Amino acid sequence: MIGHKKQQTFFRQAFLSGQLSHAYLLTGPEGIGKKLFAKEFAKGLLCPHKRFFAQCDCPSCLQVGNNSHPDYYVYEEKADLNIESVRQIAENASMSTYSGGWRAVIIDNVHILCQADASAANALLKTIEEPGINTVCLLVTHKLDRVLPTIQSRCVNVRFDPLSDNELLAVLKSKGIEPGTVLPYAAGSVSGAMALSAIDAGGLMSSLDSGDLGKLGMQILGMTDKDKFAAAMSAMQGYFLERYKCTRNPDIAMLLQYMDGVVKNLTYNVNMPLVLLDFYVKLADTLSFAGAAR
Repeated sequence: MIGHKKQQTFFRQAFLSGQLSHAYLLTGPEGIGKKLFAKEFAKGLLCPHKRFFAQCDCPSCLQVGNNSHPDYYVYEEKADLNIESVRQIAENASMSTYSGGWRAVIIDNVHILCQADASAANALLKTIEEPGINTVCLLVTHKLDRVLPTIQSRCVNVRFDPLSDNELLAVLKSKGIEPGTVLPYAAGSVSGAMALSAIDAGGLMSSLDSGDLGKLGMQILGMTDKDKFAAAMSAMQGYFLERYKCTRNPDIAMLLQYMDGVVKNLTYNVNMPLVLLDFYVKLADTLSFAGAAR
């Protein structure tokens, strides 16, 4: 497990001191390893040797690794985030564990469940209030503002920070990914770095520096994949924020505000060609009339 040492210590000590809560809300930016952290903690919790955040090849850890442990439940696909799944969690939690020890439940992107289905959110609230003996629920989100306050108040909120450059570099190397020029723009996010690598972030920044509107148009209008465009937006926001700090140019401030709105809208069903075209026009206007790239 790379990174998040403070959080590792927190969970390990909570278990060893007998003060483990029934529900935790793992929050922080997207792509920094929150879900992986939850899985690694669950693995240690169910491990007979209690090897938290460490390599272990016991049958229990191997079962958690391939999602086949009878006391380990993970809901990570959008299709899983519904009332039926929450009812299943409650039903399973009411029964004795198969191993006679702990039970771990992970719900990734819990904000989707909170937004999509009020009945499912209410059922989840009841479940985390009365989860059953030796059951720990780990709720994961990068959109804390979309998680119901009533759910937040029933959980221990554990904040995760972006990975450091060295930690991110180690993760990328472990995945066989050449970081290239993306590291300064990835904001400590593995998924962000991978998406940036796919779109040639270095080339995009060079086009911004040179003010080459033709090249920028080709690069931006070709980003029809939401994740890639979101990663590019993150890199460009960082780029323009640095320039605003140096120039205090109001046109750059307006562009940054506009970009915030674009990123938020990407979470909904949007017409990507129209979004890309509208953004490119706004970007080109800013670069042309305000000299924002210089």
